Amino acid sequence: MQSAPTVARAVAAGVISAAMVGMPCVAHAQQTGSTIQPEVRVDVLAARATAGQVAAGAVGSIGEYLRVGGDLGGGILGGDGRGTRLGARADAYGRFHVDPLAQSRWAPYLVAGGSLRTDERSRGRLYVLAALGVEGPASHHVVPAFELGLGGGVRFSVALRRAFENHR
Repeated sequence: MQSAPTVARAVAAGVISAAMVGMPCVAHAQQTGSTIQPEVRVDVLAARATAGQVAAGAVGSIGEYLRVGGDLGGGILGGDGRGTRLGARADAYGRFHVDPLAQSRWAPYLVAGGSLRTDERSRGRLYVLAALGVEGPASHHVVPAFELGLGGGVRFSVALRRAFENHR
């Protein structure tokens, strides 16, 4: 079993690393119309233990409608009688966009993948991840998104993503 400071350092290192990986992608996307889309997000995961987490990650476009990627996140969880503690997660997923060319103001998408959740009192568990999302209109090259789904509990997420050139 790892101590709270060890888990906190691992979560912080993962989130910082994901953000740093995404930062060069933003600059590259501005110059070349890259198909890499970095994001930052806030998630609430309600299950036996409810978690509030911040995450960072990126997706890559592998076609007009499909993107694959992942996020690393961490935060605080509790409410299950085991005390408040630090938790972390890693998600890998695909997103199918119904309106990838931003023809509508708000565009729905589907998410499917996997999520590994852990905390300082567990060895980690792998969950199936499934969600419905909607991306809003781009503002200053940032696209807001909202998701509701399942993956280690019921998830509600708010994300800010770098806008692709000529589409979401």
